[in-house]
Amino acid sequence: MRTTFSPLVEADDLQRNRFLMAARAAAEAAGLAKPIAQSLAAALRELESNIHEHSARAASGILAFQARPPLFEFVVADSGVGVLATLRDDKEFANLTDHGLAMRAALQDNVSRYGRGSGRGNGFRDLFLGLAHLNADLRFRSGDHALLISGPQAELKTARLSQKAQFQGFLAAARCQSMMPQSATHH
Repeated sequence: MRTTFSPLVEADDLQRNRFLMAARAAAEAAGLAKPIAQSLAAALRELESNIHEHSARAASGILAFQARPPLFEFVVADSGVGVLATLRDDKEFANLTDHGLAMRAALQDNVSRYGRGSGRGNGFRDLFLGLAHLNADLRFRSGDHALLISGPQAELKTARLSQKAQFQGFLAAARCQSMMPQSATHH
């Protein structure tokens, strides 16, 4: 089993790149195909970038992954302003008051604090592409809602939204299971 944690406070570009390369290699070692492992590393990079760009508290951000055949798991979290506050920066979403609806919107392509026409807001595409053919569980938390997506075809349209206790910031967690037979993952 391999577990790695990276606080963003002290990380420089070299450390971030090493972390992402280690995550990709760990995902492959857990039995995920190389293109899937690359998509998940790209999703981690985008989620990490979102902390710097959107949270208003980048120093609070963390990234972590754990791999053990046939599982690869990661979490990216911060204690920043959350998805609702971030989206409300754009006039299109200024009247949005529900954390759950804000999270569902933010996970769609072309939705960002810069507006739908900005050419931004495509960061979750890598995550969903990487998980398209895996048995995966995705959990997102922000404000007073959690959004769960699980199953062999992880897509936003199958998401379950539920109200929870207040959570400061944003959390994205993924648990991916390789479709590789268990015996093939052991050397």
